[in-house]
Amino acid sequence: MCIAYTDTTTNNIHNIHNYDHKNYTSIDDVIIDARKELLILMANLSVPGSVVAFSLNGKTVWSEGLGLADIENTVPTHLDSPWRVCSISKSIASVLIGQLLERKVVDLDKPINNYLPLNLFPIHQYNGTNYTLTLRLLMSHLAGLHVTKHPDDFRQFFRATNVTQMIGLFNREPLLVKPGTEWLYSNYGSQVVGSVVEQVLNSSYAVEIEKLFVQLGMSSTRIERHEQLVKHRPKYYELSPYGSTNPVQNGELIDEIVWQQTD
Repeated sequence: MCIAYTDTTTNNIHNIHNYDHKNYTSIDDVIIDARKELLILMANLSVPGSVVAFSLNGKTVWSEGLGLADIENTVPTHLDSPWRVCSISKSIASVLIGQLLERKVVDLDKPINNYLPLNLFPIHQYNGTNYTLTLRLLMSHLAGLHVTKHPDDFRQFFRATNVTQMIGLFNREPLLVKPGTEWLYSNYGSQVVGSVVEQVLNSSYAVEIEKLFVQLGMSSTRIERHEQLVKHRPKYYELSPYGSTNPVQNGELIDEIVWQQTD
């Protein structure tokens, strides 16, 4: 067994500790060692707080909140602190698309404009040639669409009542590569997938994904919104430009869906 983390900048996986060559007399010894390693990792990466859980043969043998959820007020991380799943959201969206495939509502290989009108998502070009984009290309990050620029894109994000309202920001950019030839991670492409869901179901992505949460019994999972009060929600931080003196600073809660009160 080993503990590893993924560097989200390079998408490289780094092992921080390998337990295969150590003799432990109990699971408690493994937990003590793992806790030490995780606290070292958090310090090295300037991570204020985290929640860890470890299961063995389907049974949870260790779950614990480490560090602080609020540095300024010295609030410890709670075991039930909810964390942003970030791009794991794409995996959840894939389940929703899978259900639509089973219902034959969408097809992975049909042109995306079968679902999105041209005024919403025009034909895209690479080197002056038109290319047909599909759900398969979008979900595989092979469509050649806009790649997020940090932090500029996040600073010009806008809030909307549904995903479809968001995709106009980059919908007339030329493709970065010929579709199907190169893997380019595109958050924007995932927004387009969300817009497809909205068009074919005549609903909002937020409503449909929350229906999925209910269906799967994911009672602690929700779409994040500024306005909503969420128990034990940690504050948001980002790395500061001041280095080791003040390694983190307050960050923004980035959400895109505006709260809509329903009757």
